[in-house]
Amino acid sequence: MIKRILLFTAFALALTFVSKAQHLELYPFAGYTFGTHCYVTGGTAKLSDGFTYGGTLSIVAGQNNSVEVTYMRQDATGTANSIIPGFINVKDPMSVNYIFIGGSRLFPVNDMVTPFFGANVGMGILASKDNYFSNIEKLAFGVDLGVKIMVSDKVGIRLQSNLNMPVTNVGAGLWWSSGGGSSVGVTGNIPFVQFGFTGGLILRMK
Repeated sequence: MIKRILLFTAFALALTFVSKAQHLELYPFAGYTFGTHCYVTGGTAKLSDGFTYGGTLSIVAGQNNSVEVTYMRQDATGTANSIIPGFINVKDPMSVNYIFIGGSRLFPVNDMVTPFFGANVGMGILASKDNYFSNIEKLAFGVDLGVKIMVSDKVGIRLQSNLNMPVTNVGAGLWWSSGGGSSVGVTGNIPFVQFGFTGGLILRMK
């Protein structure tokens, strides 16, 4: 609940910048996220690589800064294996979702090309497509690095790399319980790091 309140507050603050924005940019994107794994109690949990898609609303407040709201989703397969007695090793189709708000530092080379670096904070949501477990919501951080290439005043191309990291307390449950009732938990504060690439159109609306 606290995470949702903080996230809602952050989005509300972001919307206050809209009226002061130099311009707004909508960035629908698609890409690819590479597989990763983390150690759990008595074993290992893995997320496969997979197709990634979503969108970003960029509120450009000046020549060198922007505030961004992003939704990103990856379709993946999650597996968990453990030697805990009674735990049934599982393999489950799932989605990994991130809702972020962040800021980007822009480094314009000219009117056409602008490299950028961004940092984000928000929520990571792990959801089972087969309802094998309830949605798991965690605080998450992310960074991105990329370039914007405007081909006209209203349309451009954006290419970027992403590094996303959900955060959990030591010993907290990140994955799911097996059919036998036994469960496994992560062993660190950042259970896994996801790296990927995205690309898409920039639609400048203001």
